[in-house]
Amino acid sequence: MLNKFGIDACKLLYTDTDSLTYEIKYEDAYQEVIVNEIARFDTSDYAPDNPYYLQRVNKKVIGLMKDENAGRPMTHFIGLQSKQYTFQVQKTDRETKCFKKAKGIKSNVVKNKITFDDYLDCLKTKYLSKAHTLYSMKQIKIVLNSHDDKRYLLQDASHTTLPWGHYSIVAVDD
Repeated sequence: MLNKFGIDACKLLYTDTDSLTYEIKYEDAYQEVIVNEIARFDTSDYAPDNPYYLQRVNKKVIGLMKDENAGRPMTHFIGLQSKQYTFQVQKTDRETKCFKKAKGIKSNVVKNKITFDDYLDCLKTKYLSKAHTLYSMKQIKIVLNSHDDKRYLLQDASHTTLPWGHYSIVAVDD
């Protein structure tokens, strides 16, 4: 992806054991990636009348990539930590659909009680101690948490992270 779009236009947002989520700033990334590289993709879930006129091919072929949104662009993405993220997908010109994941939380709670804005609030809200004074509070199980103990958050307000032990963390702190 970096070779095709360059470092300024392509950013890796989230990875898991079997998935990648990219932000690509390009006029028509679908045309550039999927249409031109269709042999590398499973397009079996695309609508027959998709705007790219792609054939529905390579169903469940091992080793190929799959666009889980079936050609519909992702408009927003919030990744709080591993297996805790949400994103919105453009369904029509006026309608979006929200997908939410929160590992360890019952799916009906995630579906019916947690909103996209809850993820956004969790990402933007910071809780700080004051003058080394600790406060106790009554608390019910935390569903969303923006603290990721597996990653180092850069202090440049970009929400960019590095894995702990990355060579540039010391340089960033100096």
